[in-house]
Amino acid sequence: MSDAPRRVGRPGSTPPPRAASPAIAVIVTLIAAVLGFFILRSLDDDDDSGATPAADETTTTTGLQTTTLVPVTTTIDKSTFQLLVANASGVRGSAGTLTTDLQGQGYRTLEATNVVPGYGPKDVTEVFYLAGFEAQAADVARVLGVEALPMPGTKPVSDTDFVGATVLVVLGTDLAGQPLPGSDAATATTLAGATSTVAGSPNETTTTAG
Repeated sequence: MSDAPRRVGRPGSTPPPRAASPAIAVIVTLIAAVLGFFILRSLDDDDDSGATPAADETTTTTGLQTTTLVPVTTTIDKSTFQLLVANASGVRGSAGTLTTDLQGQGYRTLEATNVVPGYGPKDVTEVFYLAGFEAQAADVARVLGVEALPMPGTKPVSDTDFVGATVLVVLGTDLAGQPLPGSDAATATTLAGATSTVAGSPNETTTTAG
């Protein structure tokens, strides 16, 4: 009886690889998933650490800060509005005189008039304006040295006299018959008053020719 010949592997040859077990494949997959999760989480933490502050965050800077205020000068075009001077001083002709003085300053004026009965006399000159002419009235008030106010519900003058005007000057006794504050005439009057006071002072010396 003869035996079948056995196959003898060649020296140095390796046996063929065995197929991977399904359980091992599952474990490898789980390990890869866990590693990927931690890697992604690490990247997200790095991104958050370099993010810029949110819009609602407040940054406080310590130190002294110097602010320079620049005055704003507004030039008023005096030809764009008309003003009316009404006499409330009781000094006859003073409203006409002030009207002429304001014309000399470049203002457009209407013919002077009187306030309605019962409104005067006034001790202090008033300047009123219609809505939208605040700056123009403030310019007139600056020249007169008074304050500009909104026009009252009941005008101090008749509607007929006020037609065409947007700024009203109610002349009081303080400026009646007086030159405009700051004008050359006002300066001359002030200097004349000062000279008269010095001349009548107790220290005045009178020399009489003998």
